[in-house]
Amino acid sequence: MSNTITTQTLIYSSYPEGLVKESDFTYNAALEIDSTLQADEILVELLHLSVDPYMRGRMSKNVPKGYFPAFEIGKPINGGGVAKVLKSNHENFKEGDVLLGYFDWQKIQKVKISGEAFLKNYVKIDASIPLPLSYYLGVLGMPGMTAYFGFLDICQPKEGEVVVVSAASGAVGSLVGQLAKIKGCKVIGISGSTENVQHLKDLGFDEIINYKDFNNDTNALKEAIEKAALPKTGVDCYFDNVGGFVLDAVTLSMNRYGRISCCGSISEYNGQKDLGPRLNSVYVVRELKIQGFIVGSFYHRLDEGVKAMTKWVLEGKLKVLESKVAGLENIPKALIKLFTGDKVGKMIIDV
Repeated sequence: MSNTITTQTLIYSSYPEGLVKESDFTYNAALEIDSTLQADEILVELLHLSVDPYMRGRMSKNVPKGYFPAFEIGKPINGGGVAKVLKSNHENFKEGDVLLGYFDWQKIQKVKISGEAFLKNYVKIDASIPLPLSYYLGVLGMPGMTAYFGFLDICQPKEGEVVVVSAASGAVGSLVGQLAKIKGCKVIGISGSTENVQHLKDLGFDEIINYKDFNNDTNALKEAIEKAALPKTGVDCYFDNVGGFVLDAVTLSMNRYGRISCCGSISEYNGQKDLGPRLNSVYVVRELKIQGFIVGSFYHRLDEGVKAMTKWVLEGKLKVLESKVAGLENIPKALIKLFTGDKVGKMIIDV
């Protein structure tokens, strides 16, 4: 009896130049794999996949030192996903378990899980919690933990302070803004789409600024931010997802002892010139704290973050925005939308 099964996969086939293109990937709708399991292997079927801006940083020959390794040409990309166990030869998992973990962009696949360190990358989802499985890739997954630890730990917001969030309609930014409201802050969202204004208002953002209206004019954007902060003077906390002139404009609006959490630099991911940070005198004179972070550094506190975010979702204090795309073959379209602003909230692939 043959143990060969046919599945679908998406292969990363060339390094992007500038914005990701569909031609950078190759879709195979009839990949044959052997489903026979060796020791510590499981066979899974993907249900949902996550695509995130950080992935563009790994689609390069020259990944920054200390970051995740580059994706390999000729292989599927590996990223966050939710999958159902079809067969198991591992003592910790059984048929029917639903797992949150790291999976290749392949509908059915074998995963070898050996050693305690590797085992921590695969977590059984508690079926008793009445929330959609896709939430474990967003608010209860890496984006949610990025928002929780990157904002609350680094910015340490206080009631009544003014918080600015860039890429506010994204998976992380939309959550940071809501966390700031939970902490009693005034929240200014910076986005690149007028279509997302109402979505952000519905999440509780007090003011929304479209950075595209300012044509890279740092001083004009600074004035708009300070006007939006009124009757407060200036900005106390900034959660930065984009870098570039937006980071410069917010920095110039910061109050003394302000805190800046640097999560990402979307404006630079697709080959644009590095624009900062470079306002050293402002950091010194205003005694600003500016800190970058990788969310994995907080994973020893993962239970804390998941429990807190789950509680706020169930209480209705955190609303979840998702944009969904169906099919592995359409992942490149979803990746492009991450950088063009043609989506809102967490981008999810329904496999």
